[in-house]
Amino acid sequence: MVPGCFDICSTKTIELVDNSIGFTPKDCIDCGGCVGVCPTEAFSLSNISLVDFFFNFLESGDEVLECKSSLDSCLTILGVEYLISLGLSRDNLKVDIDGCGCDEGGGLKEILKRNIDEANFVLSNISNRKIEIISKEREINRR
Repeated sequence: MVPGCFDICSTKTIELVDNSIGFTPKDCIDCGGCVGVCPTEAFSLSNISLVDFFFNFLESGDEVLECKSSLDSCLTILGVEYLISLGLSRDNLKVDIDGCGCDEGGGLKEILKRNIDEANFVLSNISNRKIEIISKEREINRR
């Protein structure tokens, strides 16, 4: 069993119970982190279709993804495969990681950064495209 599905949950609404994944919907904050890390796609948010989001983003011409404004959840809902596809669709895709309101414990931002790094590794091997992370924290560290 892959622990990522319950390890990412900041409200601990997903847990391992008797060797099965247990879920308490009333405690869920709809961040979508579990959706992005679950390899079996066992989790989804009823109000979000990732396929619809993907095609709407392609049509929009936007170059920046932002938590809660680009998508009605945290961007961690986008697994690596979606990030690769989005990265291939734009010459200059940027992801603003500062706007995440779901990330009280800091884990979701780190997962998002890791997913972007993994997507960039794949992108660098098949194209000349790269997803840029926009963050005040990164700007301060560069100075």
